[in-house]
Amino acid sequence: MNNSPKKTLADYEGIRITFTADVAGFDYRTPSKGFLRNNTLKTIHLREIRDQDGNFLIGAYEFFAGKGFTRPCLRKGEVVRFDARVIKYKNESDTWDFFNWEPVASEYHYKLSHPSKVCRVDDEAKEVER
Repeated sequence: MNNSPKKTLADYEGIRITFTADVAGFDYRTPSKGFLRNNTLKTIHLREIRDQDGNFLIGAYEFFAGKGFTRPCLRKGEVVRFDARVIKYKNESDTWDFFNWEPVASEYHYKLSHPSKVCRVDDEAKEVER
């Protein structure tokens, strides 16, 4: 854990927590690798992603719509709550040393993985009132 008061994704590495975010919109994208690389898939764009305590973590993020975001009918501008795991990965394509023909050691990046329990914040409040 960092000693700084500002939280980052690195503080939550390997932990599954609840996030809230605003739906910024939808788009279509073709994956760059994997068995779906020749198909166009729907994506959902999120902004202002915060942790369960309300700490700001990420300005914008994109998920494929098939990863937990298919069930609720979401609209642009709505606030959603979801669970996800923070994982660390190393992007080898960041920098490349062409003189020695090998990847340069790059820093680690963090991303959200396996989103689940997606719901609108408004729907959750209605369930509490019942």
